[in-house]
Amino acid sequence: NEDASTDGDSWAAIGTVPEMGAAAAVQPGQGRIGNVYQDGKPAGYSHEMAAPFGTERPIGVLHIIRSPTQPPFTTGDLQALIRLGSNAAIAVKNARAYEELDKAKDFVDNILRSMSDGLLVLEAAGRIQKANFTIAEMLGYTEAELAGQGLRTIVDPRSMTGEWTQKLLKDG
Repeated sequence: NEDASTDGDSWAAIGTVPEMGAAAAVQPGQGRIGNVYQDGKPAGYSHEMAAPFGTERPIGVLHIIRSPTQPPFTTGDLQALIRLGSNAAIAVKNARAYEELDKAKDFVDNILRSMSDGLLVLEAAGRIQKANFTIAEMLGYTEAELAGQGLRTIVDPRSMTGEWTQKLLKDG
Protein backbone atom coordinates (compact mmCIF):
# COMPACT_ATOMS: atom_id res chain seq x y z
CA ASN A 1 0.00 0.00 0.00
CA GLU A 2 1.06 3.59 -0.09
CA ASP A 3 1.11 6.04 2.79
CA ALA A 4 1.28 9.66 1.72
CA SER A 5 1.56 13.10 3.25
CA THR A 6 1.61 16.57 1.79
CA ASP A 7 2.33 20.09 2.95
CA GLY A 8 0.94 21.71 -0.20
CA ASP A 9 4.33 22.16 -1.84
CA SER A 10 5.73 18.65 -1.55
CA TRP A 11 4.23 15.19 -1.65
CA ALA A 12 5.89 12.20 0.03
CA ALA A 13 5.00 8.54 -0.11
CA ILE A 14 6.30 5.25 1.15
CA GLY A 15 5.35 2.51 -1.26
CA THR A 16 5.56 -1.20 -0.66
CA VAL A 17 5.34 -4.09 -3.05
CA PRO A 18 2.64 -6.78 -3.49
CA GLU A 19 4.55 -9.55 -1.67
CA MET A 20 4.37 -7.42 1.48
CA GLY A 21 0.73 -8.40 1.76
CA ALA A 22 -1.41 -5.73 0.16
CA ALA A 23 -2.20 -4.39 -3.26
CA ALA A 24 0.55 -1.85 -3.71
CA ALA A 25 1.07 1.29 -5.68
CA VAL A 26 4.64 0.18 -6.45
CA GLN A 27 4.83 -2.40 -9.21
CA PRO A 28 8.37 -3.69 -9.84
CA GLY A 29 9.73 -2.52 -13.18
CA GLN A 30 6.75 -0.26 -13.93
CA GLY A 31 7.38 3.48 -14.07
CA ARG A 32 10.09 5.45 -12.32
CA ILE A 33 9.27 4.15 -8.85
CA GLY A 34 8.92 0.56 -10.01
CA ASN A 35 12.32 0.84 -11.69
CA VAL A 36 13.89 2.20 -8.48
CA TYR A 37 12.44 -0.77 -6.63
CA GLN A 38 13.52 -3.32 -9.25
CA ASP A 39 17.04 -1.91 -9.78
CA GLY A 40 17.63 -1.08 -6.12
CA LYS A 41 19.17 2.25 -7.14
CA PRO A 42 17.99 5.73 -6.17
CA ALA A 43 16.83 8.19 -8.80
CA GLY A 44 16.63 11.95 -8.70
CA TYR A 45 14.95 14.36 -11.06
CA SER A 46 14.48 18.11 -10.67
CA HIS A 47 11.28 17.91 -8.59
CA GLU A 48 11.04 14.21 -7.85
CA MET A 49 13.33 11.71 -6.12
CA ALA A 50 13.05 8.12 -4.98
CA ALA A 51 15.24 5.77 -2.98
CA PRO A 52 14.78 2.09 -2.23
CA PHE A 53 14.81 0.78 1.30
CA GLY A 54 15.73 -2.76 2.26
CA THR A 55 18.79 -4.68 3.33
CA GLU A 56 19.68 -7.30 0.75
CA ARG A 57 16.92 -6.36 -1.64
CA PRO A 58 14.47 -3.47 -1.59
CA ILE A 59 11.25 -3.94 0.34
CA GLY A 60 9.86 -0.57 -0.61
CA VAL A 61 10.57 2.86 -2.05
CA LEU A 62 10.67 6.30 -0.44
CA HIS A 63 9.28 8.75 -3.00
CA ILE A 64 9.10 12.55 -2.79
CA ILE A 65 7.63 14.96 -5.30
CA ARG A 66 8.05 18.73 -4.96
CA SER A 67 5.80 21.35 -6.50
CA PRO A 68 7.28 22.97 -9.63
CA THR A 69 6.92 26.33 -7.87
CA GLN A 70 9.58 25.21 -5.36
CA PRO A 71 13.33 24.93 -5.96
CA PRO A 72 14.46 21.61 -7.44
CA PHE A 73 15.92 18.85 -5.30
CA THR A 74 19.68 18.82 -4.86
CA THR A 75 22.16 15.96 -4.76
CA GLY A 76 22.29 16.54 -1.00
CA ASP A 77 18.51 16.02 -0.80
CA LEU A 78 18.85 12.70 -2.63
CA GLN A 79 21.71 11.64 -0.33
CA ALA A 80 19.53 12.45 2.69
CA LEU A 81 16.70 10.35 1.24
CA ILE A 82 19.13 7.47 0.65
CA ARG A 83 20.28 7.67 4.31
CA LEU A 84 16.65 7.76 5.43
CA GLY A 85 16.01 4.66 3.31
CA SER A 86 18.95 2.88 4.93
CA ASN A 87 17.67 3.76 8.40
CA ALA A 88 14.16 2.65 7.44
CA ALA A 89 15.57 -0.69 6.28
CA ILE A 90 17.34 -1.21 9.61
CA ALA A 91 14.15 -0.37 11.50
CA VAL A 92 12.10 -2.82 9.39
CA LYS A 93 14.73 -5.55 9.82
CA ASN A 94 14.82 -5.01 13.60
CA ALA A 95 11.02 -5.05 13.82
CA ARG A 96 10.87 -8.32 11.89
CA ALA A 97 13.60 -9.89 14.06
CA TYR A 98 11.77 -8.81 17.22
CA GLU A 99 8.53 -10.27 15.87
CA GLU A 100 10.25 -13.60 15.16
CA LEU A 101 11.85 -13.63 18.60
CA ASP A 102 8.49 -12.90 20.19
CA LYS A 103 6.91 -15.81 18.28
CA ALA A 104 9.71 -18.17 19.38
CA LYS A 105 9.29 -17.08 23.01
CA ASP A 106 5.54 -17.69 22.83
CA PHE A 107 6.19 -21.13 21.33
CA VAL A 108 8.55 -22.11 24.17
CA ASP A 109 6.19 -20.67 26.79
CA ASN A 110 3.33 -22.74 25.36
CA ILE A 111 5.45 -25.89 25.59
CA LEU A 112 6.39 -25.12 29.19
CA ARG A 113 2.74 -24.46 30.13
CA SER A 114 1.56 -27.71 28.58
CA MET A 115 4.18 -29.95 30.24
CA SER A 116 2.90 -32.33 32.88
CA ASP A 117 6.41 -32.59 34.38
CA GLY A 118 7.82 -29.88 36.60
CA LEU A 119 10.63 -27.85 35.06
CA LEU A 120 13.02 -25.29 36.51
CA VAL A 121 15.46 -23.38 34.31
CA LEU A 122 18.41 -22.32 36.45
CA GLU A 123 21.16 -19.80 35.87
CA ALA A 124 24.73 -20.95 36.47
CA ALA A 125 24.60 -19.48 39.98
CA GLY A 126 21.58 -21.64 40.85
CA ARG A 127 18.95 -18.90 40.62
CA ILE A 128 15.65 -19.81 38.98
CA GLN A 129 15.31 -18.12 35.64
CA LYS A 130 12.06 -19.80 34.60
CA ALA A 131 9.63 -22.24 36.23
CA ASN A 132 6.64 -23.90 34.65
CA PHE A 133 3.21 -24.08 36.25
CA THR A 134 3.59 -27.74 37.26
CA ILE A 135 6.74 -27.24 39.36
CA ALA A 136 5.34 -24.05 40.87
CA GLU A 137 2.22 -25.92 41.95
CA MET A 138 4.32 -28.82 43.30
CA LEU A 139 6.39 -26.43 45.42
CA GLY A 140 3.46 -24.26 46.53
CA TYR A 141 4.49 -21.10 44.70
CA THR A 142 3.44 -19.17 41.62
CA GLU A 143 5.72 -19.09 38.60
CA ALA A 144 6.40 -15.39 39.27
CA GLU A 145 7.33 -16.08 42.91
CA LEU A 146 9.91 -18.67 41.85
CA ALA A 147 11.64 -16.46 39.28
CA GLY A 148 14.91 -15.10 40.67
CA GLN A 149 14.87 -17.28 43.79
CA GLY A 150 17.88 -19.37 44.74
CA LEU A 151 17.17 -23.07 44.62
CA ARG A 152 18.28 -23.42 48.26
CA THR A 153 15.64 -20.94 49.40
CA ILE A 154 12.74 -23.00 48.09
CA VAL A 155 13.97 -26.59 48.44
CA ASP A 156 15.16 -28.22 51.65
CA PRO A 157 18.61 -29.61 50.76
CA ARG A 158 17.95 -32.67 52.95
CA SER A 159 15.02 -33.64 50.74
CA MET A 160 17.19 -33.76 47.62
CA THR A 161 19.32 -36.76 46.78
CA GLY A 162 21.88 -37.37 44.09
CA GLU A 163 25.38 -36.04 43.62
CA TRP A 164 24.47 -33.42 41.00
CA THR A 165 21.57 -32.04 43.05
CA GLN A 166 23.65 -31.84 46.22
CA LYS A 167 26.45 -30.02 44.34
CA LEU A 168 23.94 -27.56 42.88
CA LEU A 169 22.40 -26.89 46.28
CA LYS A 170 25.83 -26.48 47.88
CA ASP A 171 27.34 -24.23 45.17
CA GLY A 172 24.19 -22.48 43.94
